[in-house]
Amino acid sequence: MKWLILLLLLSPVIISAISFSGIPTGIGVYHPNISTNALLGFAYIKSLLAYNSSFTQQPYGVSLQLNAVLQVQTPTQTYYFWVQNFACFITNSSQYAFGINMFNITTYNATLTAYGHGYVYNNTIYVYTTPLSFYSLPLSFYLWMNESYTSNGVYVSVGYISLLNGVKQIPPHLIIYDTVFIPVSNVINASFVVNSYRPLGYLYDDFELIWGGFANGEQTYFQEMQSALALYYLQNGQWVSVPDVSTYGYDTAEGADNLHVIYYNGLIIVTTGTFNNATFPVNFIPPSLTYVEISSPVPFYINGTLITNKSIAMYINEPITVQFTTNYTANSSAFALLTSQSSYVIYPSDYLPTIYKITPSYTWYYKVNVNSLAPVYALVNGKNTTLTSGYYPQGTEIQIENLTYYYSSNHRFVITSIYPQTTITVNSPLTVNVSGINQYFINVNSPIPVYAIINGMNKSLTSGWYNAGTSVRVENITYYKTSNERFVITGISLQTFTVNNPITVTITAVPQYFINVSSSVPLYALINGKNESLTSGWYNANTSIKVENITYYQSPNTRFVITSITPQTFNVNSPTTVKIVTVKQYLVTISSSYPVTINGITTSSEWVDAGTTITLNVNLPFYETGSFVGTENIPLGGSITVNQPINESLETSISLTFVGIIVIVVALIGVAVVFVRRK
Repeated sequence: MKWLILLLLLSPVIISAISFSGIPTGIGVYHPNISTNALLGFAYIKSLLAYNSSFTQQPYGVSLQLNAVLQVQTPTQTYYFWVQNFACFITNSSQYAFGINMFNITTYNATLTAYGHGYVYNNTIYVYTTPLSFYSLPLSFYLWMNESYTSNGVYVSVGYISLLNGVKQIPPHLIIYDTVFIPVSNVINASFVVNSYRPLGYLYDDFELIWGGFANGEQTYFQEMQSALALYYLQNGQWVSVPDVSTYGYDTAEGADNLHVIYYNGLIIVTTGTFNNATFPVNFIPPSLTYVEISSPVPFYINGTLITNKSIAMYINEPITVQFTTNYTANSSAFALLTSQSSYVIYPSDYLPTIYKITPSYTWYYKVNVNSLAPVYALVNGKNTTLTSGYYPQGTEIQIENLTYYYSSNHRFVITSIYPQTTITVNSPLTVNVSGINQYFINVNSPIPVYAIINGMNKSLTSGWYNAGTSVRVENITYYKTSNERFVITGISLQTFTVNNPITVTITAVPQYFINVSSSVPLYALINGKNESLTSGWYNANTSIKVENITYYQSPNTRFVITSITPQTFNVNSPTTVKIVTVKQYLVTISSSYPVTINGITTSSEWVDAGTTITLNVNLPFYETGSFVGTENIPLGGSITVNQPINESLETSISLTFVGIIVIVVALIGVAVVFVRRK
């Protein structure tokens, strides 16, 4: 939004007739004579509030005006233009804007031709105003006014330089918000002038930096006011303080009530209070148009004074020397080395705002503490190296490698964790904790798998790396390669131990093979030269076995006779089945006073294969007869199937035939005798 602000001129008055009620208040420069092509008005505002209930356009409005008379000379005539660069404020809403007004005051009611961002109102006044924006107190700025000319006319530029808006200090940038061209033919000179009062002129040829009402000749009442003002003009390319000031302005229509002016410490101070008509010889402090902003990560020196703030911004009006520390130690864990220029001498600018931004370049070195029981390897900025405690430049990229460190072929250190992480960018002091565990190589010399209770858990024990402190108890467990082949542990060099050093565990074992003895009778053999019972079971490899062919007597009357041994003699080098073939025999015993034949063989006893049929016979005297009585009762020449021990006895008696023959013979003899006798 743009405001049309008409700051109207007062009618010509004689200075002795000025009324000091509602007068523009601040700085008025009426002598000595001054000619310049540029003006600079400084303002610092700490407190500001005004109110005028009768001014309905903007009852809370005020203005701060930089007013000057522009003198333009041609070969035949001199022209005068009144130029105003102002800041207007709406004090209850903290809004402000900047603007320009311009009159042709060469003669009364002279017309004006001018070209810029604004326009000429009613052929007499040129006006232009920037949009409103918000401000915060304290507020500080410069009002800037400049003229230049050609033979065809004069250029008037107006602008401002913001310095402070609230607590925010602002780098100085000249904002030229309007440049107005006034066409005048054959210009030979132009300048802003102080010529005291011109009796034949229209107004004072003066410079003014004054507080007043908002617009249109308003006279406002200041309820709050704390401000500092200063006014400068350009001479020989440098800003120079005006020499003498009065406390009022003359060439404007707006006025102020309840303002008091003093000169203090190189500035005009305006506060609330009774107006005082006074003139002060002044020498305003040089304007500060040079802005220096220093951002340093370490303390530095300005004119030999240590500055501990890491960032500082300031305006200067005299030369300063800035010195940066080349080697700065922050603490035991960090230091910085300067890698840029170490000192600067900065001179204030003579005319236009100048900004210096100085940021020294430091390389920070931060302490990296490496805590590890073993050397740590890392890629440091891409280079493989040992990572040790020390100072590393800021930004160093560290990628810790999870590499096992070998103290020897049997002792190593295995990383288990890396804190804070494996990839680190050094931007502050830090501690790297590499945790791990010592491991020792356990060499297991064994022909068979070995099992052990390792930290309370049953596991396979193999050659390998084991954590320090591991508890190991080797188990004596027979290893079965197959169901017929096994290894029996015969020795454990170290059965129970805690891993605190490299260890060799030697297991001795004997291979055994299962010998399956397929026999219906107990079996005996020479085992490694020793007579022993041979049964199904496990026998050490290379055992020498010679199976004995020994008849097994189940009882005195029953026996088993080995008829086949396969194999009979062998060395145990594989699972083997020893097959024994036997025949069962029973003892056949014959009790007889006569020789008896069993199957035609004369014998009194004979071992006979089970199931065999035998025939018993005996040659008896003719007068005897007999039979076999016992296990079975059979006649002479009878047969028996042998399925048990046989005990037979031969029983004999006189043959009845023989008796009959005897009887017959006796009878015949008796008959014969009788016959003989009868003869």
